Amino acid sequence: MPTLFARYRKYLGHKEQLPYHGMYEGNTPLVRSKALCEELGDNINLFFKQENVNPSYSFKDRGVSNAVAAARYNARPGIVCCSAGNLGISCAMYAARASIKAVVLIPKLFANEEKIKRIQMYDASVIIVDGDIASGIKMACEFSSKYNFDVVSHQNEYYCNGLKTIAFEICDQLGRAPDIFCSGVGSGALMGSAWRGFKEYYADKKIDKLPLMIGVEAAAFAGNSKYGSGQSFLNSTILNEVSISRDENSVVEDAFVARDESSGYISAVDDQQAIALYQLLTRREALISDISSCVSVAGLYKLKSDGVDFDNQLIVTVISGASDSSEILYSESRLSRLKVIKPSLSDLESELVL
Repeated sequence: MPTLFARYRKYLGHKEQLPYHGMYEGNTPLVRSKALCEELGDNINLFFKQENVNPSYSFKDRGVSNAVAAARYNARPGIVCCSAGNLGISCAMYAARASIKAVVLIPKLFANEEKIKRIQMYDASVIIVDGDIASGIKMACEFSSKYNFDVVSHQNEYYCNGLKTIAFEICDQLGRAPDIFCSGVGSGALMGSAWRGFKEYYADKKIDKLPLMIGVEAAAFAGNSKYGSGQSFLNSTILNEVSISRDENSVVEDAFVARDESSGYISAVDDQQAIALYQLLTRREALISDISSCVSVAGLYKLKSDGVDFDNQLIVTVISGASDSSEILYSESRLSRLKVIKPSLSDLESELVL
């Protein structure tokens, strides 16, 4: 089976051929809906892109494998990221595969014990930060500047280039572009990168049209016309992976570009709506994923209730993540043994042995 590197090398941003340190990420199933499509309109072809079949159960493997390949080739000692969970797991896994160090910063509010256990299994350093994703990424950048680690985030071009492969793969599987592509929106990296991928395939005349792009975020942290800048989290949600705080330099602007250029939508759903879709997917489609990724499907129901017409459309939605991480497991009592540090480089350095 060809790897993503072999199939899409020209789109990954490397000037020369790099050694492959992946685990056959990508090549994930595109499964047609048997039940839910009938509730969204007439003559709808609804497909689920099962990114939870990736090695770490997340679409993030596409980007992380490419970013780690670049880090390994450039002789970096390691990678560092700030994550609500899934990115951290992927970084830890691929760093272990490439024999480099991984440092994973997790905001205190997002500390999920099951995900932390998985990260630690790959011998990564896990640090709980008393701050949000934006402050964690700032810490990661400061750490990177001093220790020459590569930061894996939505600002890493190799990471975003790897995410583009989901668009190429969907078109190759369908033999065409979908009419609609729908995904969850956290940092906005997946939606923005997928849009660039569709546009590159269109420019290369591999598809004859571009899809309408839909992004769905958590209602607890949704903006009105755009995302808030530098917002902090004062309450919790089960939709951590699509509840990422945004700073002024966030690639989330790429999600707006995708929305606007495709005449698409960015919508929002709450915990209850996402949980309802999680249950529908398991009971009626036999598909299980992280509840956060179910917003992609819940968002279609929300938009339909708002009057959007999906009749006669071919729609691809992304589901991702491991089902065993869909519980809120970050209570103080269960995580009391994990030290929480302030979001400063000096505090981080005091906790690490490099």
